[in-house]
Amino acid sequence: MLVELSVPAGALGLVRTGTRLTAADVEFERAVFAPDRVASAAVVISGDATEAVVAAFRESPLLEDVRRVEETENGAIYRLSWGETLPELFRRVRDAEGTLVRASLRGGEWRLALRFSDRGTMSRFYADYDDPEYPLTIYRINSSELTLQTPGSTLTEKQREVLHRAWEIGYFDVPRRASLMELADGLAISDTAASQCLRRGTANLIESYLRQSERRRFPQRTRN
Repeated sequence: MLVELSVPAGALGLVRTGTRLTAADVEFERAVFAPDRVASAAVVISGDATEAVVAAFRESPLLEDVRRVEETENGAIYRLSWGETLPELFRRVRDAEGTLVRASLRGGEWRLALRFSDRGTMSRFYADYDDPEYPLTIYRINSSELTLQTPGSTLTEKQREVLHRAWEIGYFDVPRRASLMELADGLAISDTAASQCLRRGTANLIESYLRQSERRRFPQRTRN
């Protein structure tokens, strides 16, 4: 199951939020986040701002090592190694036994593709991710047949209210037109409560979509 999402630049602990590196491309080639291995990734950096990107990586308190391993036609491949402290997103990918398929830094955000073994581990990843400073936005799940025909009973009343308000004020837009703080203030709840409702509500919707999709694809299996 492939999930594509976006997060602010600071979410991976490599560059600060708000950093815009429009003159450089950063692409993850492979990454390892297994519990029994050192977390590491190979990234290809190219473009006029390559040196600035590498300098930003080397200033990250989460990275133990940033090492050039190979030259490319337009840049170079670097090996990044994290210490004991992983960014929240990578910790949750590891805990759900997911895989980072690709990640690209464009301007002020990362675009990532994550692979999970099934809908349960994907829902677990999303529900467990808890970093209100760096909210994630899912914009594609590996099936074009998913629709917004989910029964309202999959959501609590509060989750429905928060999701509807977030949609109204442009929280899910790209680029985002409203922040988590603005969403919470408009509902007179805390940032934490708003974040939890968004994550749990969205996880419920995703699981419901996938169940509906499976019923359409395998109607006889779901009846048995």
